[in-house]
Amino acid sequence: MLNTYNSNVIGPWKVTKVFLPLLKKSVKSNQPHNAQQSSIIMISSLMSSMELAKSFPFFAYDYQCSKAALNMFTVCMAKEWEKKGIFIALVHPGWVRTDMGGDSADLDIDTATTNIVECLQSLKAEHYGRLIDSTQGSNITIFP
Repeated sequence: MLNTYNSNVIGPWKVTKVFLPLLKKSVKSNQPHNAQQSSIIMISSLMSSMELAKSFPFFAYDYQCSKAALNMFTVCMAKEWEKKGIFIALVHPGWVRTDMGGDSADLDIDTATTNIVECLQSLKAEHYGRLIDSTQGSNITIFP
């Protein structure tokens, strides 16, 4: 569990901490609140949703707990930075055919990547601090 937590929570926290001064410098005033500006986008998962957890057919405790922690970190950071011009959101890439996702997953890596890029280009103020499903562009409820 600690290895997964280090990868999914501590790693993004450290990267954000290092890049935050550069993101602050690149903020332009009077810019609409969207992902076309200084942005912090975290890759999370539908599996992190506490609201949806009771309906999952299986559990991956280390993965789900670490992504839920990443969600909390990101939501808190979004609240702290909402007036400072840095756009912050989480993105669920879908179920992707990777070592973790397996061969039965819905999406190949190229399709998932294209979905994420298109999703990022469409993010607006209503997506700020939220977990977005990049396959549908919709908000996912992460806390009940």
